[in-house]
Amino acid sequence: MPFFRVRVLILSGSSVGTPVFSQGSSLATRSTSFCTGLEANEVLSAYQSGFRKGHSTETAVTYLTDQILEHMDNQQMTGSVFIDLKKAFDLVDHNCLLQKLEHYGVRGKSLTWFQNYLGSRTQRVRFGQDLSPSLPIEYGVPQGSLLGPLLFVIHINDLPSCLKNTHISMYADDTVIYYSGANPKEIKKALQEDLERVVTWMEINRLVLNKEKTKGMLFGTRQRLDAVANFYITISGTNVEMVSKFTYLGVTLDEELKWKAHVEDVHKKVSKRLGLLRRIRSSLTLRAAQAVYKCIIEPIFSYADTAWGELPESSITSLQRLQNRAAKIVTCQKSTRTARNIVNWPVLETLRKIHKCILVYKCLRNFVPIYLKNYFKVNNDVHNYNTRQRRNIHPNKTNLVLGGRTFKNSGRLVFNSLPSEIKEASSLAIFKRLLKGHFI
Repeated sequence: MPFFRVRVLILSGSSVGTPVFSQGSSLATRSTSFCTGLEANEVLSAYQSGFRKGHSTETAVTYLTDQILEHMDNQQMTGSVFIDLKKAFDLVDHNCLLQKLEHYGVRGKSLTWFQNYLGSRTQRVRFGQDLSPSLPIEYGVPQGSLLGPLLFVIHINDLPSCLKNTHISMYADDTVIYYSGANPKEIKKALQEDLERVVTWMEINRLVLNKEKTKGMLFGTRQRLDAVANFYITISGTNVEMVSKFTYLGVTLDEELKWKAHVEDVHKKVSKRLGLLRRIRSSLTLRAAQAVYKCIIEPIFSYADTAWGELPESSITSLQRLQNRAAKIVTCQKSTRTARNIVNWPVLETLRKIHKCILVYKCLRNFVPIYLKNYFKVNNDVHNYNTRQRRNIHPNKTNLVLGGRTFKNSGRLVFNSLPSEIKEASSLAIFKRLLKGHFI
């Protein structure tokens, strides 16, 4: 069985290590202890963003889109395959998972605890008045549990080890492999070879790839995409459907990363919820109506906007009009200016700047995944000149407008525009407070 090479996590009860769980500790305490041990010993793959401190769908999508845009800026295309697993959490083989836990250093009493946790479950079915006999559950991690998602992450932790050509991004079972280059044949060959390795890995690890829901996409500028013909990838002789847009971790990616499709999706979701808010507005106080907006509408506007926030002016205007409409519904006013004065919401462009600055600050202070660490360099790291810009982020080289649309570049520009006392804030909480005072 292929395994990802990692440092061994010592969690056994022997004299070599410390027991992962103390006697009588709660499940929540055990889960926290287990997570801490995994992170401290760097057991989990750097490419896995699911259910980990400092990781999020935002960091995963932002890094992926930056990689694609940077290669587009260098006149290259990026081929990708978005992999879908059939009932991923339900098909985890307990014996296979326990072998992996032991491989990563979970031994002795700790391993016995996991054996009991997974193996002491049974299920039966009732149909009418008939009840089937109880049978042991040999597959799947407990749904809705604290440990279930983490155990699944461990089960697929060594998936990146089977790849030879491509890069990978994972958020639990949401997985994409991708490869960039100038030659479509080279991209196709790299993806095809690694996709076959993924299929083999899944067979060994007793998971099932859903061929119908697995999609392929080729990213690039319109000029380069139009020059490509007959680009396809297969799984066991079956063609993978090539699409022009795909929703990955809640963000709709289009083949040119112009974000028109994502803006349309945001517009539809917000409009539907504004319709609901309009219907119930007469039963709400102003404070309650604002709370509804903050809870179920604003998050749609701002979700992962560090990745897709660099929009054409027409898209920015379209979304801003939608927020203005929300303000008028909340305040029961016909005038946009009057409504906005009452709610005092920052415009969406300001929200995007705030979110970018926060993520840049986290990158500079290493509060982010490994793939975003060292993402930015301040001028002091590049030269020793004691200039007024010494704490500014050093610029990156870009060839086309595409490079300027990356978070790496747009985040740098907005962060550098901040006063020094904000950029040098001693903590994230202080930084957020100063940032809010600066922009709002």
